[in-house]
Amino acid sequence: GRGSSNLGRAVHAVLQSIDIITGDGLEAASRAQAAAEGIPDQWEDVAALARTAVDSKVVRRLASQLAADQANYYREVFVSAPINGQLVEGFIDLLIDGPDGMVVVDYKTDTLDTAQEVADASDRHRTQMGLYAWATHEVTGNPVAETVLLFLRPKEERSFTDIDALVAKAKDAVAAAG
Repeated sequence: GRGSSNLGRAVHAVLQSIDIITGDGLEAASRAQAAAEGIPDQWEDVAALARTAVDSKVVRRLASQLAADQANYYREVFVSAPINGQLVEGFIDLLIDGPDGMVVVDYKTDTLDTAQEVADASDRHRTQMGLYAWATHEVTGNPVAETVLLFLRPKEERSFTDIDALVAKAKDAVAAAG
């Protein structure tokens, strides 16, 4: 689902509309999206979280790949694929088609204060990332090399490169739910 907080929706909307590489338009988009979500007094929080994504390692790596003409990227990509007889759908926040394969990036705006909270959140989202990796491969036919959970609070990235294990766990979760 796409359920989230007003702040989270505003941040995602900003990251969908600005120049993700340079951050151009970030302040104006943050003001507009905060107002659209009914939280105009939180526009600076929206801007700070969006800036964290723009300044992240995964986006800086994308910028380098783009400069070398080695990548393309897509934002808010809808994916849908059948898994174990069930249709799985979702939106990938940032999908990078790079020299080593596809990279699936998901922005997280939860407030996490400790390393343990980040670890727990990473574990909770492993199934989601496995489903996104599976669906991306099914739809594009291209291998997924990495998935990245980009926690904007507290500015931490969690990368998963064992895609086969991630997908297997996701498939098991879908089978158990069905």
